Amino acid sequence: MYYLVSFLILLSISFGCYYILNRNRMAFLNVLRLSFIFTAISQIITCMAIGIIRKITIVHISFKLFSLNFRFILKFTVAAAACEILLIFLIHILNLKKEKISCTFSTDRNVFSAVLVYLYTGFIMISIYLYLFFPALNLEQMLFTLSMPIIGTSSLILMNFIYLVLCVPIIVLLLNCFFIWKKVQFTVRLGDGRGRARRIFPIYIKHCKIMLLIFVLLSVWSFIYKFELIDFIRVALKENSSFYEEHYIDPKTLTFNFPKQKKNLILIYLESMEAEASSTANPGVNLIPELSQFAEENISFSHNDGLGGQLQLAGTGWSMASLCCTHLGIPLTLPIGENSYEYTEHFFNGAYGLGDLLKDNGYVLSFVMGADAEFGGLRALLKTHGNFEIKDLKYYQKNGYVPKDYHVWWGIEDKKIIEYSKEELIELSNDDRPFMFSVFLEDTHSTGGYMDEDCEKNYINQIHNVFACTSKRVANFLDWIKEQKFYDDTVIIILGDHLYMGGDLYIQNKSHYERHAYNVFINTEKETAFSKNRAFATFDFFPTIVEALGIEYNGGGLGIGRSLFSNKPTLLEQYGEKQLNEFINSKSYFYRNELLNKKNTPLK
Repeated sequence: MYYLVSFLILLSISFGCYYILNRNRMAFLNVLRLSFIFTAISQIITCMAIGIIRKITIVHISFKLFSLNFRFILKFTVAAAACEILLIFLIHILNLKKEKISCTFSTDRNVFSAVLVYLYTGFIMISIYLYLFFPALNLEQMLFTLSMPIIGTSSLILMNFIYLVLCVPIIVLLLNCFFIWKKVQFTVRLGDGRGRARRIFPIYIKHCKIMLLIFVLLSVWSFIYKFELIDFIRVALKENSSFYEEHYIDPKTLTFNFPKQKKNLILIYLESMEAEASSTANPGVNLIPELSQFAEENISFSHNDGLGGQLQLAGTGWSMASLCCTHLGIPLTLPIGENSYEYTEHFFNGAYGLGDLLKDNGYVLSFVMGADAEFGGLRALLKTHGNFEIKDLKYYQKNGYVPKDYHVWWGIEDKKIIEYSKEELIELSNDDRPFMFSVFLEDTHSTGGYMDEDCEKNYINQIHNVFACTSKRVANFLDWIKEQKFYDDTVIIILGDHLYMGGDLYIQNKSHYERHAYNVFINTEKETAFSKNRAFATFDFFPTIVEALGIEYNGGGLGIGRSLFSNKPTLLEQYGEKQLNEFINSKSYFYRNELLNKKNTPLK
């Protein structure tokens, strides 16, 4: 619709001017060129203006004639630039008999100009890459991921990064070295070739270096604005906060009473699974009917009266942070300047988590996933807190489940992982000890997800098909679990780890939707009347999971999490989103020295 409206505007303006100017072909083409430029600029200005209005008034405004979506503006601007180039050549072809085209060479090795072009192109391509693949990415997620080893990263994401962010700026730099350093110029002389020379490539711009420098600064500013870098640094460099000293409840200091018949725990993590996939992602269509039904029939904690979930706060918005929250009851916020590589050796040695608690009380712990557990430091978390038996991509390659060079999506697709999970559960159930089994399903990872041949193609958008397929797969997995002898003694919890980071789950211009990750608690030992209209975060699941197993303790909470089975307010309900985010991002000596506790001996 946006393309059609813009095209009609261009066409009407151009044809109007064509007739007004006595049907002059050259005038018509020049007006058409100006129309393209005017429309592209108006799109950008409108988007920026509405963005400022939204920021100031927190009011969402919708226009029919102008797209406020950056993806459309990007496409339109590129298309307008392409049309502009074609029209320039068309103008000169129509006037070819009156023109003489020549190419001249000269040398001017201006390193400063080349560097500016490279920086500008680099920032532009980084912005395009982040927008296309991770439009919902925030600064803390990016910093943590960049500071960790790339082991286990999806090959598709790496290749796209290499092509867009590394190769394109290098190609532009090489072209720059040829066209600018060598001063390659295509000039046109009107009439018999003795008239005034007009350069048609490269376009002549006065004070070119200043313009390039301005473009670089604008691209840097847009990067800072997008990631709210100034606010992030301001909060991080504030004086030490006493937030953790006042609100952290240390599980090591509490007394835990387990039920006589200890419950098993099956914890299923669904990558990027959002509650709003039931309605908002594709209006009028429920992409996850099976998961929605589980939530209706069991306990599902929600921010409203219906299907909902937790609010994504600072330090909770990516997979590793989410697992840190559910296992330890604390968000993952490494201090500025910290070397994240250290945490591939140990992980929050000063904390005491879910794995520690269950391991110390006789549980067998197992974690299954299709990716490499080294990614993001997950292996360190699981080994430090509970010494889980980890079965990941490397394990299944080593033991012949898949070929040694097998790598689909992030490693092994969910279809196979669910079958391996069944095998693992049967083995665990044959042991007399209670068990905690966790599985991480990753087909729904952005961007686009992974869709195998068994998934139905009912929707145009691939990620919608992947969400629907995952919902059915999990439902079939649960049906299988219910048929097993261990089901009656097992609590099953399904959690979406964080919000979907791609831009293809929701229809355009709906970024203002409230979004929440999915959760459901099945077969729990405890009931509650306080599951709806709650404000809570991912770290509140740690004490909630413990109480779901029928375990009693004397603390009122674990970590900075507060049990959702209780009517006592969570920290989010107590402080609100903005204030709590500021507390989490603030400098904390307690968090650094007592929880990170880097002086402990690394794992063997």
